[in-house]
Amino acid sequence: MVQLRKELHKTWKNQMNNLAVGVYERKKENWGNQVFV
Repeated sequence: MVQLRKELHKTWKNQMNNLAVGVYERKKENWGNQVFV
């Protein structure tokens, strides 16, 4: 049971990291567009 929780937590953290990176990349693109327009 503990092992399963650890696995779930790991995938959850990975998803959160991916989400954060995705948002950051989008913001960076938006900032870049604003700066260059």
